[in-house]
Order: sequence, then C-alpha cells, then structure tokens
Amino acid sequence: MRKATTALVLATALALAVLPGRTSADQSVTIREVDFKLEPSSFTATVGEVVHFTVTNAGARPHNLEVELESANMEKRLFDTNLQPGETRSADFTFTQAGTWEMYCPVDDHKGMGMTGDIMVMAASSAAPAPPAAPSQPAAVAKPAAPAPAAVPEPAAPVAQPAPSPTPSTARMPGQLPRTGGGPGLSIAATMAGLGLLAGLGLVAGGLVVLRRR
Repeated sequence: MRKATTALVLATALALAVLPGRTSADQSVTIREVDFKLEPSSFTATVGEVVHFTVTNAGARPHNLEVELESANMEKRLFDTNLQPGETRSADFTFTQAGTWEMYCPVDDHKGMGMTGDIMVMAASSAAPAPPAAPSQPAAVAKPAAPAPAAVPEPAAPVAQPAPSPTPSTARMPGQLPRTGGGPGLSIAATMAGLGLLAGLGLVAGGLVVLRRR
C-alpha cells in the first residue's frame, strides 16, 4: 500500500514537472483552431516575454500551430504531434526578435485554406512606454536691470572776467580833485590868469603902502 502511494506521488510530481507551468509566463493567449481559421487571428507580444499558448482544436481534422518570422528565417512548431479534434494543449514560447510574426496551421494545406494569423512583436523599450514626465516649471527669467540714469554734467564754473582797466579819461590820481574844465589848455590858461591876478593884487598893495608913507 505504501509502495503504491509513493509511486503515485512520484508520478504526479513527474507529470507536474513535465507540463509547462503558467506561473513564469508574462502573457497568456488562447487560440481556437476551426476548419479553417484561427480565433483570434492576431495578438500582440513583446520581445523577451514568455507567451503561454493554450491551443484548442475545435475542428473536425487534426491541427497544429506554428509561429514564424520569415524575414529572419525563424520558425517554431509548438507541438511535436498534431492536436486531434477536441484536444487542448499548452506551450510556452519567447519571441526573441521584434517584427510581424505569422502563426498558422502547418498540417497539409491548412495555411493556404485560411488558418493563418499575425503576431505583432514589439521591442521591449516600446512595449510599455513610461508615463510622460511632469512638465518642468519654466526657469525664472531675470528681469533686465533698469538702465542707470545718464549722468548730467555739472555746469562749468563761470570764468572770472578780468576787471576792466580804467581809461585815461576816467582814471583819477589819489587826492586829485575832479577836473571842471575841458582839456589841458584850459588848465594852463586858468593858472596863468590866477598868477596875473596875484601879481595885480601885489601891485595894488604896493601902491597903497607908498601912498600911506606920503
């Protein structure tokens, strides 16, 4: 009894180890294969992410699923044997190159009969664009300094004018009385007249003295 239980546990553990796990997958896709088309016929994946395929044969003929990037000569059939009608299987696949991959049923001419679709594989950098950064506040623009007022030149000090020199007609000698006459001729004439008057007075005085003595 114990041996049977132990064998059952080992078998279960082995089966779980062989079956592809879904815990490590980054994306899960369910594909239904119908005679003769794929549902859905397209989906999007990302380079480097594990895609967990769950494929169900919902048709009346055997089918399989293959992914291919013809431009890079890359292809992968997901299952070693074909899925029988009503059978469901799972497989994991990691896309290693960006581009438009093709998925199709490789059995007989099922691809040519319409069992095909597209897988848009995006680069890792474009898969999840970062949210736009908050707009930065514009830097404060320094206001231009007000122009300094132009220096007003100070008025030049007035130049001292030389004192007017006295003219001959207005210059006066210290202590000299102002002239009352005209030119130098008048002064001489007046002087001579005064001298004559004095002389006449002297003669008159002398005559009076002589008369008194008589």
